[in-house]
Amino acid sequence: MDAVNPLSYAILESCGRLRSTQPNLSVRYHAGMSNDFLDACVQVIRCGFGMPAFNNDEIVIPEFIKLGIEPQDAYDYAAIGCIETAVGGKWGYRCTGMSFINFARVMLAALEGGHDATSGKVFLPQEKALSAGNFNNFDEVMDAWDTQIRYYTRKSIEIEYVVDTMLEENVHDILCSALVDDCIERAKSIKQGGAKYDWVSGLQVGIANLGNSLAAVKKLVFEQGAIGQQQLAAALADDFDGLTHEQLRQRLINGAPKYGNDDDTVDTLLARAYQTYIDELKQYHNPRYGRGPVGGNYYAGTSSISANVPFGAQTMATPDGRKAHTRWQKAQARPPVLTILAYCGHWLSG
Repeated sequence: MDAVNPLSYAILESCGRLRSTQPNLSVRYHAGMSNDFLDACVQVIRCGFGMPAFNNDEIVIPEFIKLGIEPQDAYDYAAIGCIETAVGGKWGYRCTGMSFINFARVMLAALEGGHDATSGKVFLPQEKALSAGNFNNFDEVMDAWDTQIRYYTRKSIEIEYVVDTMLEENVHDILCSALVDDCIERAKSIKQGGAKYDWVSGLQVGIANLGNSLAAVKKLVFEQGAIGQQQLAAALADDFDGLTHEQLRQRLINGAPKYGNDDDTVDTLLARAYQTYIDELKQYHNPRYGRGPVGGNYYAGTSSISANVPFGAQTMATPDGRKAHTRWQKAQARPPVLTILAYCGHWLSG
């Protein structure tokens, strides 16, 4: 049994008629959901404006319990109004991080010895670079990615700490704290660790572009040898300007597998790259750790639609054929089932 009632249908109908992008609407899915309600949800989804979102009880609830959330609270989880899940009235003051990692820009640094093409700076130097033609194989490309993404993940946590410290000192959220469990009992605001639970998810942008770029480099440069390392580096530096570079760009676009098409070649490659980020992120605690809440850690969360335009505007050309300063892919243009299968590959590959 679930809590579906006539009001649930009325809300769905209202959402479908208005087709408003805000506020976000989410549905908790489970295997016992009635076909009638599931069909009502699908009828709204087919309107094409991205709602309702689906949260899977059979994944979220067990994972929350594994984190240490009490079962009765895990069963009472909700979406916070965006895409993240939490336990209403018992969670820390934010579910997501306040710093985004530009995955594809980090990837470009990994391909060029740590050199950031946008700023012209080298934040973490490495020996291997496409422009030097000295990657011996694709495994070395992934090693370079691992090194760079771990570095930038650590830097993002440093940013998080600065923001959290300033907010704790200057924005106390007294009213919010009064409405969240355990804040009054502990005599702490929500930003001091008063909440019952406190986890923060990391945020990244450019995930699909990262997967497509890595797949293109792996297949066309290292497996087929159709494009040379220095040839690719020159094309990227020139933003694919000129007929020769444009021909190379079309080969990158059309000659390599693409994320979101139920192609294990690229889906598992992206899962491998993403896992390094997850492994690094989960090592860190947020500033509320040890001050009362259960948790106090970071875990992964994806948000490809967030800031995909400005982040793309700050990034040079990428090996998937995307030109400099254009937006990151925010989602998939392919059928939804293929997108779901690709996304599941992140978690099922391990």
